[in-house]
Amino acid sequence: MKYMEYITCFITGFAVLVFELASFRLLAPYFGVSSYVTGSIINTILLALSIGYVLGGYAADKYKSARLPYLVILGSTVYLFLIYAVYPQILQSLSFRSVILGSSTAILSMFFIPMVLLAFIPPYFIKLLAHKNHVGRAAGGIFSLSTIGSIIGGIATTFLFIPHLGSRTTFLLTVILLLVTSVAGLWRFTKFSPLLLLLFIPFKFVSANTSD
Repeated sequence: MKYMEYITCFITGFAVLVFELASFRLLAPYFGVSSYVTGSIINTILLALSIGYVLGGYAADKYKSARLPYLVILGSTVYLFLIYAVYPQILQSLSFRSVILGSSTAILSMFFIPMVLLAFIPPYFIKLLAHKNHVGRAAGGIFSLSTIGSIIGGIATTFLFIPHLGSRTTFLLTVILLLVTSVAGLWRFTKFSPLLLLLFIPFKFVSANTSD
């Protein structure tokens, strides 16, 4: 059993729910908490996940690289780092739009691409880990751990992270968790991967100078 792949699916499932729940808090000051905002967030995330699953399955049939999923996670991390740095400006610029248009555009621009990339991971690992007569076992294990990760991410975000850390710090710590995961996965292929951890240093100062 390749424990790193299973752990990675747990972490990506965890991250998806953290970002989804944090997005409600991030958008609330600009668009409120109406059913329009809730629907925009949930439906956008679900659409992104469905596209990510399809792309992950397609890539799994075409490529056999164990490095690719960690490069995909790294790509989502870089995108999320950039969003972390500028999302207040994005939300402020969209706050003058209607609630439906503004909240939909905001969630699409902030989280659609990284959610697609994170959803890419489970189906890719299923193909990578499955043996001839154990495809069902691999699929069950991968999606079970991903779902458990989402459950724990939802509980932790609701009762621990946001009440005690705030949505902005929760956002940053989850991005760093994804970065560490991608670096740990890439470590097997290149010993220079820990240098990628330096990516988060500028955002530490951004966090220090910006309130929740």
